Order: sequence, then C-alpha cells, then structure tokens
Amino acid sequence: MPALCVPPLYAVAWLRSDAWASDLAGVALIAGACLPITGLVAGVAPWLRLTGGLVLLVVLDVILVWGDRQVEPTINALQSAAPPTIGRPRPELQQVDFASATMGWLDLAAPALLGLLVQRRVVAGVATGLAAGLWGLLLLATSPIAATPPVLVGLIAG
Repeated sequence: MPALCVPPLYAVAWLRSDAWASDLAGVALIAGACLPITGLVAGVAPWLRLTGGLVLLVVLDVILVWGDRQVEPTINALQSAAPPTIGRPRPELQQVDFASATMGWLDLAAPALLGLLVQRRVVAGVATGLAAGLWGLLLLATSPIAATPPVLVGLIAG
C-alpha cells in the first residue's frame, strides 16, 4: 500500500462515526501492513522454509484456536481493550474487526505469504477464496474457528 494512503485511511478509521467505513479502513491498514512484512520475510528466507513455515502456521493456528481454552478469553480481552484517546478513541488496529467478524494479523499475513510462494496466484487465490467460503460454514456450528486452513488449499492449487 503506498505510504500516502496510510494517513487518510487512518483518519477514516479514527474519525468516521459509521462502523462500516471505520472497519473497512482498519482492515485496509492491517492488510496493507501485512504485505511489506511478508515481502521482507520472503526476501530473506528460502522458499522451502517459507512453505514449511506457512504449513506450521496453519497447524499452530488450529491448535491455538481449538486446542487451547485460553484463546477465547484472550480474544474477548483484546476486543474490550480500549486504545488511548485523543479527543476520540483511536482506531483499534491490534486485530481485524469487520462488523461482527474478528481476525488476527496472521490471518491476513498467511494469504499474503501464500501470494509470494505460489506460481499461479490467480488459481491459488480462487481456490483459497472458495475454500474459505466453505470453511466459513463451520461458523454455523462453532465459534471461533481458525481462519488460516483455507490457505493450504491455495498452496496446493498454486
């Protein structure tokens, strides 16, 4: 994301009273921050290790979300933590909030890393999107769910 977009997006996330625009600006800021971070990591680590790291990230995400009972209270504490105020509350950029959905930074960094690892990005993106839609149906049965497993489908497809 060009650096010139950051101040206006931050202003929208901070000053807009409607939650939709504020949430969308926050998502754009966090997603935009994930891109250069994964780019830096991809520039210094070998492809095979990055691929293994992505798979381990997904496994760890699943273990933490479904295997550790402390995740849900931690998520709730993180959501209720208020950042410092300067006239108005500052935007909460410690996690991705969009309407009632909440995701951590790694849930956006994993697909960004996937885009750097695969040759066929469009195929990987479509496969990941379809898998994420199907995976999201789990929310009808349980919440929270790990958000990173659909990235493995994209990794295989790409």
